[in-house]
Amino acid sequence: MLLERAALYFDALGIAAPTSLIDRLGKARALYAQLLRPDGTLPSLGNTVRIFEGGGIEGRVSARSNRGVAVERTVRWTGPTSGLLVWWSMDPTVPGDDRLSQTVVTWANFATRAHKHVDEMSLFVWTNKSDILIGSGYWPYGSPYEKDATGWAGANAPHFSSEAPEDRGETRLLALASSDNFEFAELERTGRRGGRIQRQILHVRPDLWFVIDTPSSSEADTLQSTWTFDPGLTVLPKSADSLEIHSTTGLVAQVRFGECRNGTWRLTKGSEAPFAGWTAADGRIVPAPAVIRRCPAGESAVFILDTAQPGQRTSDVTLTRFVAPDDWTVSLGAEATAIASRHASQIRSFLPRCRGDCELVAITSVPSSDGAAEIDRSFRTLSEKYTRHQEGWRRYRVKISWALVIAWIGLLAVLAILGLVLRRNGLSLISIVSATALAGWVGLALWLHLVYFQ
Repeated sequence: MLLERAALYFDALGIAAPTSLIDRLGKARALYAQLLRPDGTLPSLGNTVRIFEGGGIEGRVSARSNRGVAVERTVRWTGPTSGLLVWWSMDPTVPGDDRLSQTVVTWANFATRAHKHVDEMSLFVWTNKSDILIGSGYWPYGSPYEKDATGWAGANAPHFSSEAPEDRGETRLLALASSDNFEFAELERTGRRGGRIQRQILHVRPDLWFVIDTPSSSEADTLQSTWTFDPGLTVLPKSADSLEIHSTTGLVAQVRFGECRNGTWRLTKGSEAPFAGWTAADGRIVPAPAVIRRCPAGESAVFILDTAQPGQRTSDVTLTRFVAPDDWTVSLGAEATAIASRHASQIRSFLPRCRGDCELVAITSVPSSDGAAEIDRSFRTLSEKYTRHQEGWRRYRVKISWALVIAWIGLLAVLAILGLVLRRNGLSLISIVSATALAGWVGLALWLHLVYFQ
């Protein structure tokens, strides 16, 4: 990490590091500890580099991480300024429990956009058995569909189909609710064209996720999300509104769709048109199973992920009551046994250990923080004073190398023509010109690679 390196520089110089640097470094370590999973992997949000372990596409996909950092995790972590939520299904310091899972929600859209994907309001889910919901990862620069991979289709962010990535506007965390039984978050994104999308995310511990997307637009438009699953998983249709997700060892999870009665969903893998079902790992682009969900702008869309193992539930989880975005109930389908419900500004969960209704938990509004706006203002001030180092030099190196090769071939062609025209009388002149041109081109290439691009 850059903050770690800066702190090392101060130590090497024998100078006390500024208090602000030590404070920020401590916060960065705390977040890293929350993101780092017991198996050493990281969630694939943004440009996280992922590698194949075990060799080939069949190997387990994990993220590169610094395993030497001491890990101190808590069940929940909230970063209103950084735009991240991290939830654990149980105490993450106790490894080995198959019910352990991690949920990461992101809505950041910071000033530099460095390594940032268009993934506002996306969630990433990992369990002890496998990554479940993933993103496109660190897409190789210059590869085909780079813009698509870092755009809407690179994660499960809800958006309008006519909405360009650069028009995504502003996203806010509206409200939170927490208890021993569940975590809840409500977010809203307002696009530059005036459309609004609210996303509610409920994680009922330890193995259920419930997502409601509610669009609002004055235009006739379509709400769309691309749900991408780990490439090591197999996704199979189970019914008209559900899927089964399998690994090589058996059933990993089930997915059920709700509401969006006039919409459609499509299971795909490695689709180029439309772009969907891809992820990057170890510098390679590999296909991954994905679902493209489309709903009319006036209808809410529900996504339910259930990672309970066979025998742990007597029937499928379903949305049995949906009156409005703030009035709904999730139940076990066959018995209509309530699992969780929302009414206005309260959430209630229903679990056996509560012997009936669990206590009502108030949904707390999150005040709009000006921390992100202050950071953006500071960045703009610095960018006016300093020239920012360009990113992605590798693609430009390749392009300039090809330009040099083509220019050199062109020069050879010119010299060949001169040789035919001047014949013997001009051979010495051609040799001098050739040697001079060669030295010039080699010098230019070395200067570009060793000086200009550094």
